[in-house]
Amino acid sequence: MKYFYIILSLVLLVSCGGKGAKATAEQTAAADSIKKDADTIATPQSPIVITDADPYQALVGKKYLDFEMEDMSRRTYALSDFLSKSQKEGCVNYVLVDFWASWCKPCMMEMPTVKKCWEKYYSKGFDVIGISLDTNAKTWQDTVINGGYSWVQLSDLKGFNSPVVALYDLQYIPWNFLCNNNGIIVAVNLRGQELERKLKEIYKF
Repeated sequence: MKYFYIILSLVLLVSCGGKGAKATAEQTAAADSIKKDADTIATPQSPIVITDADPYQALVGKKYLDFEMEDMSRRTYALSDFLSKSQKEGCVNYVLVDFWASWCKPCMMEMPTVKKCWEKYYSKGFDVIGISLDTNAKTWQDTVINGGYSWVQLSDLKGFNSPVVALYDLQYIPWNFLCNNNGIIVAVNLRGQELERKLKEIYKF
């Protein structure tokens, strides 16, 4: 059980929080506390009940919350534009709404997997909408172009002050949710192999 707490302490350090350096310091302190107390709280006399602590799981089964944002050419889109198109044309059946930023190292570590999945399943009806929390337009655009992230990319360049952050009560990135073409959220926080497994389950390959 001691190893569980050590692993948990590492998990606290692999997301980019909304309060920048302050959030990182708080995460570090929490991790240190967990490691320090691991020997005393993980004992037979004090059994640990592991539960799903991700509050965003409550979104699964609910309809997405709509919002508007500009792409790199400053054209305004609403999330509903893409989902309405998928319902009308029947060409898109699942959309991953992916929150990220170029300055967020964990986000950039996820990008190869997102790109791989988009390239593999796009022809089958899967699409991605990237929502960047960057604040510098050039940095955001250069990262998208250099990375070959060819799916739709949106940003209001307001970082964690963006209205969409408050809309989804976003506390950290990377974060995402997967919608079906009825606008129902079917999964949240799919990272790395979890995203690959979910899409393989949906598309059967």
